[in-house]
Amino acid sequence: YSFSDINECLGESGVDYDKDCHECINTIGSYTCRCDDGYELHPNGTSCQGQ
Repeated sequence: YSFSDINECLGESGVDYDKDCHECINTIGSYTCRCDDGYELHPNGTSCQGQ
């Protein structure tokens, strides 16, 4: 049995990552964000918020 991961960061999967995410990082089965200086990762892990 095998599976292929959908890269949610590409937008081609029909899953459009949150626009508040400064840099999308694909993970197996999901994604997380890297935030610009002056912002921190929101507890949901998929958006950035001001500090």
